[in-house]
Amino acid sequence: LSPQTGLSEPASLSGQLSALRDASGLLSIDEVAAPAKAGEFAALPGFLSAGYITDTYWLRFTLQRTPDASEHWFLEVGLPFLDGVTLYAPRSAVGDSLKSAVGEAQQFNAIHLGDRQPYAERPVPHRYFVFPVEFADAEPVTFYLRIKTTSTMLVRVFVAQYAGLLVRAQVDTALYAIYFGVIALGVLANLVFWYWLRAHVYLSYSFYLTMLGALMFANGGFAAQWLFPHRPLTADQMVGVMVGLTYLSGFAFFIEVLHLREHFPRYSRVMDAILIFYAACGLA
Repeated sequence: LSPQTGLSEPASLSGQLSALRDASGLLSIDEVAAPAKAGEFAALPGFLSAGYITDTYWLRFTLQRTPDASEHWFLEVGLPFLDGVTLYAPRSAVGDSLKSAVGEAQQFNAIHLGDRQPYAERPVPHRYFVFPVEFADAEPVTFYLRIKTTSTMLVRVFVAQYAGLLVRAQVDTALYAIYFGVIALGVLANLVFWYWLRAHVYLSYSFYLTMLGALMFANGGFAAQWLFPHRPLTADQMVGVMVGLTYLSGFAFFIEVLHLREHFPRYSRVMDAILIFYAACGLA
């Protein structure tokens, strides 16, 4: 980590991570950090992408700053829908403000984040999971990340200085603002067409776009940030609900716009069953 690293944007740790798959989910940081386990970590060519699994994953990486670089850094871990993300950092790499609030495991401090933890309690108010870390000297420091989630196991890790973290947040917000603006424009335009033409297909497409925008809002971590900062389970469940409603409204729109019931009347019951299935998924 040099003075320029993570200054204009967070620096990617892709290709710098090694992973250990914990099928039981019972391994402790003492066991994972033991020399006997070191050989069981496999180097990743990029970020961790393991799909939908029930196993726990441990990620290990080592960082070292140059003597002229800042002592204060931020580890940014995504994506926003990961249930449990715990950083185990050497005590020397955690600021005093966090040492009193986290538990100790021998020489490590544990910082627990994830979308099952209240957004209001995050040490850094960010839609990703951001851990402040310190490097008291220019010696290498090894960190461990424990990831457990019911969503897809897709984990990206970046390191940044405060300025780079701020730049990323501004760019992300601008891009999402454009996306939500396009969605809102599409909804408004189709509502106008529905009012003028009284064609139900425009109303159906407006509903689909609304559900799609709400899904991206929840899946991007904005529901936890802006709507439910003290109710993490509500924000987490909103993702699943919106997935079901998005598929429901999307399939209903395609049935209507392609006139599937007219072209394939024998399969109407199948279409109804699919719609009921998506509704049940959202309800579940």
